[in-house]
Amino acid sequence: SRGINAEYGLRGRAVQNMMQEGKEKRMELIDELRSTEALKPEEEKMIKEQKKEARGTQRKQRMMQHKDELAHEILEGMAGRSVGQMADVLSKELVRLQEEQRIHAFA
Repeated sequence: SRGINAEYGLRGRAVQNMMQEGKEKRMELIDELRSTEALKPEEEKMIKEQKKEARGTQRKQRMMQHKDELAHEILEGMAGRSVGQMADVLSKELVRLQEEQRIHAFA
């Protein structure tokens, strides 16, 4: 009985030693995995910052596009008014010339 218990004890200790040796052999891999996991929050932070910058750039681009559209609308409005005023002046001048021709025709 003592011999069997001693044998079990030796086998158990041998298994523990094998497990410890395996752990030590794989410690480099374990450390690498731990460091990789430790980098993830830093990577996530960097990705969040990049997304934030991208949103800011997109917002600036939309604002610039909006300003360009407003300037274009203003210029179109000014051009439209100028053309309208010019057409009005020319129309009035045409009527005046036609009246002048009628007066000369009767004279």
